[in-house]
Amino acid sequence: MEQAQPEENAEFLLAAARQAGFQITVAQLHRWQREGLIPRPRQRGLGRARGSESLYPAGAARQVVRLCELRRHHRSLRAAAWPLWWEGFRIPESQVRKWFSQQLAVLDFFSAELRASADRPDSDDARDFPLVDELKDGRITDPVVSRMRSRTGRAAFPTLVHILLKTGSGVVDRMQDDDAAIVERGMRLDPGDAEVLLPRIASTMEPIRLRQVLESSALADLEAARDELRAVVEQLDALGAGLSAVVGPVLDRTFLSRLREREFAVGLLLVWLPLRATPIVKSGFDLFLVSLQAVAAGANPIKVISDFDAQLKQLKGPTDG
Repeated sequence: MEQAQPEENAEFLLAAARQAGFQITVAQLHRWQREGLIPRPRQRGLGRARGSESLYPAGAARQVVRLCELRRHHRSLRAAAWPLWWEGFRIPESQVRKWFSQQLAVLDFFSAELRASADRPDSDDARDFPLVDELKDGRITDPVVSRMRSRTGRAAFPTLVHILLKTGSGVVDRMQDDDAAIVERGMRLDPGDAEVLLPRIASTMEPIRLRQVLESSALADLEAARDELRAVVEQLDALGAGLSAVVGPVLDRTFLSRLREREFAVGLLLVWLPLRATPIVKSGFDLFLVSLQAVAAGANPIKVISDFDAQLKQLKGPTDG
């Protein structure tokens, strides 16, 4: 049985900040707890005529030091809330849910725009979106997206991007055979996989479905999904740094940075919440994470990929393979 960690008083928090090179006051602690940036303390009486003291949950001192560090890069106190939560510190649940609701509203709007655009008689299937044009003709720094464009060719790439946008926005359409072939070529799927997988993903991504999942998810579920996504980002970061030292840039650092940004990360978490509830998807994710960790630790990448592929096929079973 684990022992409860001792609580920390205000003096302990101030001393931890001083040791890290930051001079803060009790008044600042009070302000930060009002803003939800550090946990609220409980008051403990010290006896007759001796008043009381504030006792913060264990770990509050680490959160105070990290907040001091973040204030160097964030002028607004509120802007520091996201990186604190992303790194695993306590932030009020109301603030966390507000981030998810805001991102869900964006997805809802985008989904409605895609549906409306596809219904217009003069629409070229909405493939003239600025984002699609930019990805078709512009320079792509992310190697994964760049390879997808290489596999489809520039002319067919807008089709792939548009289908993925619609799928990610919960818009379910029956694909033409030519479009399915483009998706399978770009994403290296087996023949027939696109017509099976994309509608499943799109139905999972419908805003009304995501809203139901979000409302039924406890804070612990949101935190677990966050920890899983952060683990992938950290392993990709370590893998990219290790490979770059040997063969030059492999993973785009800008892309990895974006994965940590609030809007991008919360969007991914909204997608991951319903998917992680599916046992086969969660098991596949766990295999993927273990494989990333193995490569980042120096294992032979070819063998790791081969083992991962074999385990994934075993996981899918003979009926899906």
